[in-house]
Amino acid sequence: MSGMQEAELLRRLGRLERRYTHLCYVVIALVAGLVLLTLGAAAPQRRIEATGFVLRDSAGKVRARLDLAAASQQPALIFYDRAGHEAIDLGTSNDLAALVMYDRAGLNRVDLGLDQKGAPALVLSRVPRGHEAIVVARAP
Repeated sequence: MSGMQEAELLRRLGRLERRYTHLCYVVIALVAGLVLLTLGAAAPQRRIEATGFVLRDSAGKVRARLDLAAASQQPALIFYDRAGHEAIDLGTSNDLAALVMYDRAGLNRVDLGLDQKGAPALVLSRVPRGHEAIVVARAP
């Protein structure tokens, strides 16, 4: 091999090494980018935001609902019986805790909560509201 061929060969080899080095950097950058994207996509969501949630049974009937009451914008978790009637309503009334239980006819039978002063109150109704009931509340 002549000196000129050797010099040409060394020049070409140097250029090939530089290209190989650049290619290695590109591959490393692509792999790092894919790893970061994969980790970012695989991270579990820690927060779900919605204006309401509806839980349906296998037949598609609504069995529970979590949302805000239309008029008062108070939060409520409402459970329904198999017939679709409200059975339990857990929420707030005037920004105070409240639990209401209904019979199969949809009549309010148990009302447990806090009165407007924050005192506990329990109302047990045998007939529609306004009639015979047992009221347990802290005296003012």
